[in-house]
Amino acid sequence: MAIHKHTLRSISLVLVILLVVYTVPASAADTSAHTVGIGSITAIGSVDLRGVQINGDGTIFSGDRVHVGKAAYSKLVLGSAKLEAAAGSDFTVSRQDNAVRLQLSAGNVAFRNVGKDAVRFAVGMFEITLNGEASGNVAYVGSEGFGVRDRKSTRLNSSHVSES
Repeated sequence: MAIHKHTLRSISLVLVILLVVYTVPASAADTSAHTVGIGSITAIGSVDLRGVQINGDGTIFSGDRVHVGKAAYSKLVLGSAKLEAAAGSDFTVSRQDNAVRLQLSAGNVAFRNVGKDAVRFAVGMFEITLNGEASGNVAYVGSEGFGVRDRKSTRLNSSHVSES
């Protein structure tokens, strides 16, 4: 009987130690950088967020890819910037310091920025920066061209992004 009690206590102790050891790495992982949303998206029609079709609203995280299908569009709110992406648009959204950055690889995105945070559009080798209040649209024309329509801005800058 004493051997049986000793065996049960030993097995219980081993199980407790294993339980603690295997759960500590999961609870100690830093997930704060991945869980901070940088904005929201509303899908009208076929819109993919992170490769998954969404219906209605979703949360945008830094590094997310958005693809807007045919006969669809999406509305994004990223801080003080409001964006609308037309059908066929494909882009990646990221946050760097106090700026939101869109890497546009297809389509047309209309923008309206009413705050102090910068919004940057990267299209091919070029980057368009909105500093402060601005509105208009950016269209991907092809691998070597893009169009920018500025409706209201005193601070629209474009620059060539050097390849490194």
